[in-house]
Amino acid sequence: MAETTTPAAESAPGIDQAALAKAVTEALAAQETARKARKAEKRAAQEKAAADAAKIAAESAALGTGTPATAGASVSETEDQRRGRLAAIVEQQFAAAAAKEGLATAKTDEQLVAEMLEERMVPLRQARAETGGVQRKGIAALEAIADAPGNAKVLASAANDELAALAGAAFGPRGHR
Repeated sequence: MAETTTPAAESAPGIDQAALAKAVTEALAAQETARKARKAEKRAAQEKAAADAAKIAAESAALGTGTPATAGASVSETEDQRRGRLAAIVEQQFAAAAAKEGLATAKTDEQLVAEMLEERMVPLRQARAETGGVQRKGIAALEAIADAPGNAKVLASAANDELAALAGAAFGPRGHR
């Protein structure tokens, strides 16, 4: 006759079933606690994003009504003072937004000096160009070709290759600029 045994007796010798059940229960509880913590973090992040979106929406709505532009402004504030005050606000918000996205906004002294010099040079260059002090390369030569006696008829009936040859004479060879 065969002996009948219970399943507990068939398990490996030396393993305490109660300790094993307790360890599994503790592992499952730890896993559930970690899951709840992840869900709470995700919920907090979503709530923060919603709060940030609401704040931005409120600021945008206030911009439409003029609230930020007039906040802290006196009645005698000039347009330049107002622009300066708003520029400071924009710089603060820009720096915060760029930092939030991990973008660097700080410029070196050399970059700032170069930008300031360029800003001051632009009006001078524009004034020089408006007074005719700047001549673009080749324009005078093309005008001379067009104004030459007999060229009006030639230019009117010229093919693209001929026009390219005339332009090449005015601007010089293509590879040597």
